[in-house]
Amino acid sequence: MSLVSLSDEAGLLPPEWHDTLIAAVDGVLSAELGPAAERCEAGIAVVDATTIAELNLRWMGEEGPTDVLSFPVDDPPAQQGDHPVALGDIIICPEATAPYGQNGVYGGVVLCAVHGALHLLGHDHATPAEEAAMFGLQELHVARVLPP
Repeated sequence: MSLVSLSDEAGLLPPEWHDTLIAAVDGVLSAELGPAAERCEAGIAVVDATTIAELNLRWMGEEGPTDVLSFPVDDPPAQQGDHPVALGDIIICPEATAPYGQNGVYGGVVLCAVHGALHLLGHDHATPAEEAAMFGLQELHVARVLPP
């Protein structure tokens, strides 16, 4: 089990959603990294639209709020070892999150957590091939948390 923490200082999400988001990110890390996930750390921060718009402009050069940003720090470990690995942070804005299926905004926030975790692991969607691979993994991991 990886070490995933969540910060929602403004109380933008119902507290009962927190454990689900942590479990969603932990599930991605465990499934993708195997035993090496045990020494990985990742953070989730839930922020408002103003905050994520500022981050989006500063770091991505894009105007306006977005649903999720990921800030990788260390590369994922290739194997199990002794040293902790700080994978990075996932920033989620519930106000900018589109509803996902029958689960509404809750599903959208879970989708963003999974999407962000995949970015921390080095996945991207800049090309059609990358997009197909990443979104396939995304759907797989979201289905583990939000069964149809």
